[in-house]
Amino acid sequence: MSYFKGLLAAAVVCSLVGPATAATLIDPLTNNGSFEFAGGAINTTKIQVWDTGALDVDNWVEWAGVSTAGDDSGVENTGNASDGTMVAFLQPGNAVHNMTSYVAAEGDEFYFSWDHVLRGDRDHTVSLVYDNGGTITSLVPSEKASTGVIETISNTYVIPSGSPAIGKTIGLGIVSPGSYPEIDNFILTVNELAPVDGDVDGDFDVDLDDYAIIRDNFRLSPATKAQGDITGGDIVDLADFLFWRNAHAAASGAASAGIPEPASAALALLGAVAFATLRKRR
Repeated sequence: MSYFKGLLAAAVVCSLVGPATAATLIDPLTNNGSFEFAGGAINTTKIQVWDTGALDVDNWVEWAGVSTAGDDSGVENTGNASDGTMVAFLQPGNAVHNMTSYVAAEGDEFYFSWDHVLRGDRDHTVSLVYDNGGTITSLVPSEKASTGVIETISNTYVIPSGSPAIGKTIGLGIVSPGSYPEIDNFILTVNELAPVDGDVDGDFDVDLDDYAIIRDNFRLSPATKAQGDITGGDIVDLADFLFWRNAHAAASGAASAGIPEPASAALALLGAVAFATLRKRR
């Protein structure tokens, strides 16, 4: 079996994807997801402001630059809570956010949900938000609007390549254009993809796309990981191909699918470089 046919056969057999690790960022016991805490302690008192005075609502902050009304919004016990005793209420124009310390990365899968506990003309929107140099900014594609009925509302969003949220801390934001929605029990979790050995292009798998980068940049120096230097030698060479080859073969059955031996790999890579050089001279 030829070198390139061997690679193709191996790629069909496996595309090794990194495992995901789950973490809870907001829930009733984490970051005050059900509005039970104020001033660092359990609260049973109605609070009509989010973050001023001795009884600040823990973790929730009025959203500067987005909120247009804030003098009659906060938490209270209305008997409608879905978790604990307190719910949040927001007057028309009010907006708040709850930031975590988690830093977003490409491929992170976020899940968030909350309970809309009082029906009526009480529209509101929830989204992922990120800290953009001190300005809390909505990750617009993640926005999820209420439907005006009592229900649990949820959404899932995966951070794509090039997202402005990459490298920024993440949280949840609420915007209320409607009339005093009562909401409760916010949950935010993330499935974080672990780095994958042999992944050159950063898409969390090991496949022919990664090999193509190594092939096209063979002998490039200095070089970065994104250019194919996955061994840290500051050059794209046979060691990088072998690292990719071994990572690819780690999936079950890949080793017997025709991945070439090192000698064949070297000849093929050198041949690719020679061919590219010849084309340039023409």
